[in-house]
Amino acid sequence: LYTYGDAPRRPRPLSGAPRVCRLVTRDVLDAATEDGGGGGGGGEDVLRSCRIAVKLPRHCGDDPARLKNAESFGRLVRSLRSGRLAAVLAVDSAGRCGFVVPTADGGDDGDYHATLKYADFKRFVPWARENHARNSRRQQRQRQRQQQQEQPPPPGGRRSWTPPYTPPPEEECGPSGWDGRPAGRAGPDGGSWTPRYTPPPEEECGPRGWEEEPGGEEDGPVYRPDDDGGDGLFMPPAASGDDGGGLFRPPKTEEEGLFKPPPSD
Repeated sequence: LYTYGDAPRRPRPLSGAPRVCRLVTRDVLDAATEDGGGGGGGGEDVLRSCRIAVKLPRHCGDDPARLKNAESFGRLVRSLRSGRLAAVLAVDSAGRCGFVVPTADGGDDGDYHATLKYADFKRFVPWARENHARNSRRQQRQRQRQQQQEQPPPPGGRRSWTPPYTPPPEEECGPSGWDGRPAGRAGPDGGSWTPRYTPPPEEECGPRGWEEEPGGEEDGPVYRPDDDGGDGLFMPPAASGDDGGGLFRPPKTEEEGLFKPPPSD
């Protein structure tokens, strides 16, 4: 690998043949390296970046080793870009860790250069953990808000707004019977006012067959059957000469009674 003037020189220069130990998604790397002003303001001091590149294939001439190195690096950069990944470099002899991040657009020669983000490994680990935890919570809240906004409204319309209640004018909803006295004014006996009760007509609510006693109202109304044909609710017993009018027929002889005593000896 080739470096430029922005590469570190102390405590020693970067290795020209770094070793890739694993891959990491860009979302995880961005969440771990975006300070956002909450990491103590030391993000620039912890993580730095520089440019790295290889010789272009057309400049490798007849050297097969350089051509193979350029093609291998180009394939790596294209894979990282298409999969939104970054290559994690092993810690070097100076105690630095690094991440190879491809450029946004490869272009004609964009597959043969990339950005290297490097940091002191011991300082990077706690700083990255704090950033990742904070940014993960923020991203989760953003996803929840986005999901709530994408949910369709209920069939009745919007779910978050309710029109304010406006009461009708007082003269339209007051009960009939009030005489327009101001609110809170008590009646003659000191209590609340109650409208006068008007009973319905007697012919609409009285039971059939009731009539007033001709002699007056002292004894109250009495019940009269509708006619003499026995259509009333109760038929009184007949005269003593008729045995079939009452509810119960008393016995006339011992043979017709409910109980017959035993004969005496």
